[in-house]
Amino acid sequence: ENGAGADGEEEGEEEDEEEEGDDDGDEDDDDDDDEDEDDEEGDDDDDVAAARASAGAVQPPAPSGQGGTNSSSLVDLLGDLDMSGGGSAPPPPAQPPAPPPLTLSPAVSLDSTSFQQQWSALPEGASFTMSFGGAPTPQPVVAALATRHVKCMAFGTVGQTHKFYFYAQTSAEGAVVLAELLLDLATHVGRATLKSAAPAVLPRFSDALRDYVSVAVQ
Repeated sequence: ENGAGADGEEEGEEEDEEEEGDDDGDEDDDDDDDEDEDDEEGDDDDDVAAARASAGAVQPPAPSGQGGTNSSSLVDLLGDLDMSGGGSAPPPPAQPPAPPPLTLSPAVSLDSTSFQQQWSALPEGASFTMSFGGAPTPQPVVAALATRHVKCMAFGTVGQTHKFYFYAQTSAEGAVVLAELLLDLATHVGRATLKSAAPAVLPRFSDALRDYVSVAVQ
């Protein structure tokens, strides 16, 4: 009986040890579970930190077009401009209309008193010089210009200079033009002085008179 009691006590002790071992194992499992939970929370914290860092990081700029301007900004910038490259050159500005050809009235008439009064009152409006050859006489010059409706008020020779006073009237404007013509036989140089109350007609009349005299003194 003593032996049986001793065996019973030993079995009881063994059962107590097994129960304590089971309790220790359970506590170890709980500790492992706590560690796993801590690891998962650490992972979550790392994910949140990474997300925050990604959100706060400076994003690299989008690829830009030539010159550092993206395409949408370039369209906005050039939206109101002509981007055709210029195309053909713009047409030249319109030229002013050419003046009508000079025509002179055959019916113009002027007395010497009116001629002298106008000549004294009007400023010089235009002039030209020309060269000529030979030794022209006054009458052929007067006759040649008369065919062009340039009428002679007076002429004469002083020393080696032929001196003429002419007048004419433009058909279009009705402007009277007065002219003094000097032909220097010594230098073979002619000079004309023109006056008119309508100076706009003088450039055309000057060119015409030069041509008429050039033909007359040949």
